[in-house]
Amino acid sequence: YCGPPRRSVYIARIFKHGTWMRVELDDFVPVGAPSQDGDDGNVPICCRSEFFPYVLWPSLAEKAYAKVHTLRGDGLEITEDDRGGWESISGGGRVEEALADLTGGVAGRFHTCDVAMDRLFLYIYELQRDTLFVCRVHQTNCDLFGVKLNPYYPYVVNRACVYEGKPYIQIFSGAIGVFDGGLQDINVPHGLLHCEDYPETSAEGFFWVSAMDFHEYFDTIFECRLVNSGDVSIPGMPPPRMPPPMPPPGEPMPPLPGVAGFLPGPPPTVPPPGVAGMPPMYSQNAGYAGFVHSHTDQAHQHGASPMGAQLPWFEWVFANPGHVSAHNEPEFTVRVPDHQCPCEIVANVEQLDPRMLMKTAEREPCKSLLVKVYELLEDRNRYSSELVCKSNWLPLRDTMVAFKVLRGGEYRLVVEFARHEMGGVNRMIFRCYSSRPNVNVSASAAMYRHVLIAPTGPPKAVKLTFVGSVRPDRLDHLHRPQHLDEEHDCLRKAEFDFDPGWSDLKDEFKRDCALM
Repeated sequence: YCGPPRRSVYIARIFKHGTWMRVELDDFVPVGAPSQDGDDGNVPICCRSEFFPYVLWPSLAEKAYAKVHTLRGDGLEITEDDRGGWESISGGGRVEEALADLTGGVAGRFHTCDVAMDRLFLYIYELQRDTLFVCRVHQTNCDLFGVKLNPYYPYVVNRACVYEGKPYIQIFSGAIGVFDGGLQDINVPHGLLHCEDYPETSAEGFFWVSAMDFHEYFDTIFECRLVNSGDVSIPGMPPPRMPPPMPPPGEPMPPLPGVAGFLPGPPPTVPPPGVAGMPPMYSQNAGYAGFVHSHTDQAHQHGASPMGAQLPWFEWVFANPGHVSAHNEPEFTVRVPDHQCPCEIVANVEQLDPRMLMKTAEREPCKSLLVKVYELLEDRNRYSSELVCKSNWLPLRDTMVAFKVLRGGEYRLVVEFARHEMGGVNRMIFRCYSSRPNVNVSASAAMYRHVLIAPTGPPKAVKLTFVGSVRPDRLDHLHRPQHLDEEHDCLRKAEFDFDPGWSDLKDEFKRDCALM
């Protein structure tokens, strides 16, 4: 982020629990014991670049991430109050958490088998300017058809385009060498590979695949909406789907694209927050139901992200420092006026990171939270029985939803707990982002049951994410959380490739079976 590199002092920023945290650190990292032959000794045991020590940022990022999860009772000696540390990031974690903590975005996951190929391409094409897409290889399909994609490394979508009327996706692989599985040589035209508009090359780790091959040979897609980042688009991407960000209060507004100019006179300026219909700094029901409200009108109040980039999103953050359970399930209301439509809403419910409370190497699992979005139809308690959207129901720290409001109205976001996890969670953070101003967001506790009725007209809002879209035949139970295989919810490991011998299988059989 910043700092004098010549003095080996760095400042990294990590997004935790709805706020940016700056971590000061040096360039000392733990190293392993010297090897006997002296070839691989004294190398860092943390993540490192292949060009280490000339490229330090991967090691520094891991050190900052470990330090932000460190709580020490005494700076001079080890105490019982010590928590976190480098051990807190051992054992890995979920990809969504890392994406959200490093970018300040809102992250979730979905599977390609739950989405049609053409819809998946249009989805990536429209969101590529402000969304990260990290992909995992579909190992079964790759083994079945002999496609040699590398399952030990992640793949990232760099861009999507239409060339000669056909859809293609450009992917970056972090593996050493080029692991495109031969897909680029089969279905990608020669003109696209040498197009001047797309200068990325295979020597840099980039390769092209057709949209059909991408849908076939990649399985899990992790998306991260970059709501706390500026314009991160690269040349050749489609134009932005949202209006340009507003300047800070009191500064002239930028000229609109495609407009010849403003009327004669001084340029219009952005009004300060709290006037001309802008939402106030603190809501009237701040702190209601245990939630403390901190409204941050990013584009109008601050005008820039911590990195100084303009932001087109408006942010609301609610935090509950107490206990949240099925007895006081939180609900969040989003009201969008008609004159601010269409408007995109991205929301995230976050539990307290269990890494912050670790005293041992064992990490407490997260609860399974389900977020549903309902549309208000008639009065204060009658909602449409047709869901606008819902989140995944997985034991993850973050739970996200996203929807697009086509016509003004009121929408209720309901948080539900699993029946076997009725005890709830300690502390909860809710973040909501809107692409338009004058949106009102409030928090409350579920005081009574809502009435669901059949709608008589078309919906006023539509789902804007594939997160939470799961085919019913893939669910074990419609009213229970989805199963998450924590052992294999990761990139492929070397130990997965070992074929156990007959003696190992016999010992395992003896351990698992018993005489009746």
